[in-house]
Amino acid sequence: MKPITFFIAVLALAGLTASGFISNNPTRTFTYRDEPVLTTIKVPSRFLGKYQGRNGGYLELKADGTGTYVYDYFVYPLEECVPGPISIEWGFMANEDGSVFRYDRQYGLSYPVILKAVSQKTSFQGCREEVIMDYILVRGNELSVSSSDDWVKHF
Repeated sequence: MKPITFFIAVLALAGLTASGFISNNPTRTFTYRDEPVLTTIKVPSRFLGKYQGRNGGYLELKADGTGTYVYDYFVYPLEECVPGPISIEWGFMANEDGSVFRYDRQYGLSYPVILKAVSQKTSFQGCREEVIMDYILVRGNELSVSSSDDWVKHF
């Protein structure tokens, strides 16, 4: 057995994935602004998939808690920052019982989501932030990403 195959098999027996979280546990804790934030990837399927706009940027959330974030325009990066897709781990903010937290707003529902960059040479805000909080907004049959003008997903 090749060493990498053996390593993956050991991770699987331990209930872990290569990204380090317990695969059968939908909750995980991220550190955001020096505070622990309980999150969950156990969300309705309507939240999964690609939120995309007209300028090429998008947020993609996969069922396993990974995804991709691509800026519409990658501006003002630090010198060592490589523009391009950002591989992420994500989790929707969770209540103590593991259920998805949400805000009721006048315009609809707002779900806070933590995004953690796991790419080697790129991250958020021109490589200034490894972890950010964004919001998925629900209005009627449309989901949108609050930090983007036009990233939407219909369900």
